[in-house]
Amino acid sequence: MKYVFLIAFFISIQINAQNFDNFKVLSSKGDVPEEFNKASSDKVQEEIKGVSKKQSYADRKTEESFILQNNYLIDQMLTSGAVLYNEELSNYVSKVADEVLKNDKELRSQLRFYIIKTPVVNAFSTDRGTIFITAGLLAQIENEAQLAFVLSHEIVHYLKKHAKTGFIENEKIEQGKGEYKRVKWDKELSKSKYSKELELEADVEGLKIYFKTNYSLNEINGVFYVLQYAHLPIEDIPFDTTYFNRENFSLPNSCFLDKIEEIKAIDDDEDEYSSHPNINKRRAVIADEIEGKSNKGRVAFINDEKSLIRYTL
Repeated sequence: MKYVFLIAFFISIQINAQNFDNFKVLSSKGDVPEEFNKASSDKVQEEIKGVSKKQSYADRKTEESFILQNNYLIDQMLTSGAVLYNEELSNYVSKVADEVLKNDKELRSQLRFYIIKTPVVNAFSTDRGTIFITAGLLAQIENEAQLAFVLSHEIVHYLKKHAKTGFIENEKIEQGKGEYKRVKWDKELSKSKYSKELELEADVEGLKIYFKTNYSLNEINGVFYVLQYAHLPIEDIPFDTTYFNRENFSLPNSCFLDKIEEIKAIDDDEDEYSSHPNINKRRAVIADEIEGKSNKGRVAFINDEKSLIRYTL
């Protein structure tokens, strides 16, 4: 019975410690963006008109197949109910994008940024200029500079049309065309290799975009730590053992462990069949690109530092 009392006591303390007046569910605001309402079929027809007729019939059909699948998948995401727009998080991401592309207004006008309501740490770009950032990623990053690098990476995916080139290359692999005509070619290995090449290109070319900003070079490595520890639901910070203590009640130190098992990263050095290069390889490539460059005058935040903290709590 005493255990039931203690559990009830702890729950009561936690509830009283929470200020539910400050709790607000994430929800979209304002007018629905045009691309949410436009029919997928109309988008497909418009894009197909731009397909070059100079390429072979087979290549043209592959590109048209990509356009069809790509548009319907994006629109399925947009209408899923999990995508946020015009609210604090997406507006904050847009502010950082404005800063990243402040010297390229034309490119900035081609991009839209939305938030996906999921704890998963991820971001992905589409050839249509729609870029998705998860709430889980925003909750994990430590500052604006790290977000700026993520956006720079995703912007390169858009610029290089990586979604389409990846789709076309995978079709060649499946059909055994070009360099993939060898009978015993490992299809999955080939797809993985090409995908990793695109990701490294997005890192390196994204860094060139990042260099043009005033964001700190020292913060980029933190992005890779976020990705490396993305599987953890909590931060590795000391627990306040006095949290439950009150005037007439306190928990002795004997209730707490003297030492806990250290949190370890999931090493992904074996990335042979992965779509992304392992984190250590990506970290090393970026370190080589940054080496020798001055960080003078570069900062972790350009917008209000409190904004990211408030939006991601």
